[in-house]
Amino acid sequence: MHTTGDSSSSFDGHVVPSVLEALSRKSPQNIKYDLLKSFIEKFYNFSYSTDMELSAEFLLHMAEDLYQFINQRKPGESLVRVFDVARPNFPDESLTIVETANDNLPFIVDSVMIAIKKHDLPIYHYTNSVLHIKRDDSGIVDVDILPSDSCAENGTCESVAYFVVGKTTKDLQEKLKADVEKALYSVTCCVNDWKPMLDRVSDLLHDFEKDLSCSEICHFLRWMSSDNFVFLGFEEYVKSPSSSEDLVLLIERSLGLARIESHRESTKGSAYGRVHLYVAQSNLVSNVHRHEYMMCVGVKTFNTSGDVIKESCFYGFFTSAVAFQSVLDIPIIRRKVEYAEARSGFMRYGHNGKALFTIIQKFSREELLRASEEELFQISMGILSLSGNPKVKLFTLRDTVNGFIVCIIFIPKSVASTELADRIALVLEGTLMGEVVGKYYNMYNESDIVRLQFTVKVAADAECLLSERDIEKLVVETTKRWEDRLTEVIMEKMGSKFLEYVTAFPKGYQEYFAPRSACHDILKIHKVLESGIGEVDLYLLDNDSQYQLKIYVPLESDLRLSKVLNVVKKMGAKMSLHYGYDVNVRGQCMRLHHFVLSNTHRSLDHHRVKSQFETVLKQVFCKKTENDYFNSLVILANLQWKEVLLIRALSRYLKQISFNYSQSYIQKVVRKYPDMINLFVKLFEARFDPKLSEGREEKVALVRKSIEDLFAQVSDVVHDYVLKSMYMLIMAILRTSYYQGDKPYLSIKIDSCAVPDMPLPRPFREIYVYSNEFEGIHLRGGRVARGGLRWSDRSEDFRTEILGLMKAQMTKNSVIVPVGSKGGFILKGDSKKVSSVEYAVECYKNFLRGILDITDNIVDGQCVTADGIVRYDDDDSYLVVAADKGTASFSDYANEVSAEYNFWLGDAFASGGSVGFDHKKIGITAKGAWVAAQRHFWVMGRDIQRSTFTVIGIGDMSGDVFGNGMLMSDKICLLGAFNHKHIFVDPTPDPERSFVERKRLFNTPGSSWQDYDAALISKGGGVFCRSSKSISLTKEMRQCFGIENRESSISPNCLIKHMLKAPVDMIWNGGIGTYVKSSKENNAVVGDKANDSLRIDGKEVRASMIAEGGNLGCTQLGRVEYAEAGGKSILTLLTILEG
Repeated sequence: MHTTGDSSSSFDGHVVPSVLEALSRKSPQNIKYDLLKSFIEKFYNFSYSTDMELSAEFLLHMAEDLYQFINQRKPGESLVRVFDVARPNFPDESLTIVETANDNLPFIVDSVMIAIKKHDLPIYHYTNSVLHIKRDDSGIVDVDILPSDSCAENGTCESVAYFVVGKTTKDLQEKLKADVEKALYSVTCCVNDWKPMLDRVSDLLHDFEKDLSCSEICHFLRWMSSDNFVFLGFEEYVKSPSSSEDLVLLIERSLGLARIESHRESTKGSAYGRVHLYVAQSNLVSNVHRHEYMMCVGVKTFNTSGDVIKESCFYGFFTSAVAFQSVLDIPIIRRKVEYAEARSGFMRYGHNGKALFTIIQKFSREELLRASEEELFQISMGILSLSGNPKVKLFTLRDTVNGFIVCIIFIPKSVASTELADRIALVLEGTLMGEVVGKYYNMYNESDIVRLQFTVKVAADAECLLSERDIEKLVVETTKRWEDRLTEVIMEKMGSKFLEYVTAFPKGYQEYFAPRSACHDILKIHKVLESGIGEVDLYLLDNDSQYQLKIYVPLESDLRLSKVLNVVKKMGAKMSLHYGYDVNVRGQCMRLHHFVLSNTHRSLDHHRVKSQFETVLKQVFCKKTENDYFNSLVILANLQWKEVLLIRALSRYLKQISFNYSQSYIQKVVRKYPDMINLFVKLFEARFDPKLSEGREEKVALVRKSIEDLFAQVSDVVHDYVLKSMYMLIMAILRTSYYQGDKPYLSIKIDSCAVPDMPLPRPFREIYVYSNEFEGIHLRGGRVARGGLRWSDRSEDFRTEILGLMKAQMTKNSVIVPVGSKGGFILKGDSKKVSSVEYAVECYKNFLRGILDITDNIVDGQCVTADGIVRYDDDDSYLVVAADKGTASFSDYANEVSAEYNFWLGDAFASGGSVGFDHKKIGITAKGAWVAAQRHFWVMGRDIQRSTFTVIGIGDMSGDVFGNGMLMSDKICLLGAFNHKHIFVDPTPDPERSFVERKRLFNTPGSSWQDYDAALISKGGGVFCRSSKSISLTKEMRQCFGIENRESSISPNCLIKHMLKAPVDMIWNGGIGTYVKSSKENNAVVGDKANDSLRIDGKEVRASMIAEGGNLGCTQLGRVEYAEAGGKSILTLLTILEG
């Protein structure tokens, strides 16, 4: 116990000083100080240790309270009080106090604790003391400790105690008080009737001593009366005058607990055979001393005819000292021992004889008294046989009269545990249809055997149909180690090659799953070990109440629990529990995630959902499909993984045509209307499934009718717009590769004019290729069109970039082919993969495969459509590509794909490559633009090859147009440039040195402005990341770009706007994007969302010339406004031939 006063300290039972100190600080109220001090000293003379911290003030308060509580107590009076702790400085405001005061009697504390524990209340602390108290009419006049002599006889010795227990309600306090009062009354009855019960024994002895055949019984009764039995009750039954067999209870003769129990049967039949004395477990539960079924020592009296005329029943417990007495010193038992030894034929002092005696000595004395001579012999010999062969063995002692079965079980020490004992107890309760009311475990001897003993109380009408051997088999099965049972199952169902998994599973797994369940997990884990790819298993419990989900992944993978939870959540599953297990096999560790899922809100076809759910999860874990809320359509709309892929691809395409709503919002909408999405998929199937040979139009019409009916139920106008956009997109699709097998991408050919709200200009046709690794678009202005494919870095709006390039290409190609085309792709995935050229090449090739999958071919002069294609357009076989940004060296790869498909154009499919020209190396676009720029500067009276001039650039030195252009003259003063990642600023550059550094970057593959030598940058300049929050403005920057605001720093986008407005000789646009518009236009009209925050108006441009060598950097109205504001020249490179 800990007390807390001015300081906390630990006491070994002695707390008096701290309490007296608290008393000295407090003025006593209406009590004599010396008497209270004496009471405290005697009451707290010993206190039981506890982990609870109790303040000295609390202990003082309890002493004061008890003192007043017992002040007027009368001899023989039992006082009980139960109340809440509701005062300051107490250990807890929600605790309850039980106070008792009684004449000092045996078993008081034990009995009160039984009454408290009956209500499942924890006992945090208690203090009790036996005090010698004297009183007069005014109350207590003297308090002393227990005297050494006649305390029990003079009536002044009292047992005073209080108990600190858990929180209670008012109703519970009343019940608790009644039970404690009953316990004290029961103790009083037992103690008061103790001598009368001994007198009953004496009476029986007087009767039996006359019969020499009953001498052993007399010895036993004397032994029992010599402090070897706690007498708690007595009943006497006599022969019924109305029945020849029944005995009638003489209620007036009942003593102790037996006279309190009013519900006892008034008659009983004769049981336990024609014996004078028997020992059995009774049906009476004691509330005194021990809360157990009491032992019954029954003594029968027979008449001369051999009929029972009287049966005396003594109830109670054998004392703890009996367990240490030799079996040869206890009457009755010693005769059974002699029988067993004689029956065995062993010499007492021989090896077997001593072993047998040791076994009998180990039995509890209650067992020895209850067992018959033959039962004791059989069980003892059975135990002896285990000494050389430790195994599981069951013995039972049955009391059919009172419904008790004692199960004595021996098990090898190697498998023994408390958990195993609990499992065996459950098996016994189930098979015997009863309740375990007593347990006892101990090591039996040095032969590695542990003994378990269970006392099972069975109902009177319970009938166990299993024999002792059958029950033993169940116990044997229960004692088998989980690994042993798994070994049996593996050998039975799987074969010896899987035995390596026997020791692979942790204890936590073994507690949750049976060995037969583990077989399924072993097969899954084996697959993961062989393939290195995660596995998934979804199943329902037997009661169909909850889904179970298991995910198997290598521990060294980056699939952490947070990622797994995220994936499962986006599948639309609700998780209620999670367990993780590490399975170690072959020196590798596999992680098994086990989820218990809540039922979904819809009734599901389990077998269909299981397959689809598992497939999608595996696709996500293998990174073959994206992890987003579209995956929940597997459950919500009952879609397969590829159907989910289709919906995701449609959504991604909508994003690229400047759709007003985000992907997350689209996901939210489609999840709200799963029936509509299911019909969208059916519509797609009806239009494009090649297996549907007849009635296609009728089926399409039927599905569309169902869709229109559902649209009538959509009340939200925004939801209606999102769903109709997807619906109309499906109707605008002309071809698809969806039915050409499970390829890592999906291609759709679209009639652009049929898509509502498509940004202008609308291409003639476009092919969109979606993959988890990349996305690509190819736009054509007409049936015969030509243009390059670029590796774009604008993941959010790459179609906008490609559309702008296609516009320029349309004009450029007018002298070569009728119209132009343009294509581009972006890479997806982690930064390491995206920056890999090998990864880019593979995605580029798959992009081309996706295009050629749905493009007609010419074979033997005939136009041929690929297998698996249902088309809604005419023959369309002309498709060529060219090198562009990022793909200058990829033309050979493109022609490899052309050969792979046996495409009719052969190596004419892609211009350039090893048999063509290197776009960047020749620099044809930049050179043509530069000549035109020279001409315009000559008109202005300047020679840019001999005199320096200032430039602001859009792009970087790794690009074709920008890189080649910035090396056309060593007189260029490049004051600044920017691309999608960096901003380069050099306020006062050295033309010659900067020219050399630019050339170095140009010749360095994959270079960026970050690679520019910082030592060569003039004062006040630098290279800055566009992702930075702000950039410090230097004096040189202000002067160079004409920045007039007084702020010390500026955002990257604002700096770029100032660069575009800078008073320079030329803006060289070698990049992508539209940066100049008219003040009469808004950004939405421009259709270049990525550059909305950079764009300026034409009248704000102060450069003498804008050279548009890349994409069209100005809108048409922007050019007009620039010219009206005094612009000297606009150089639009539309006449430079490309590709």
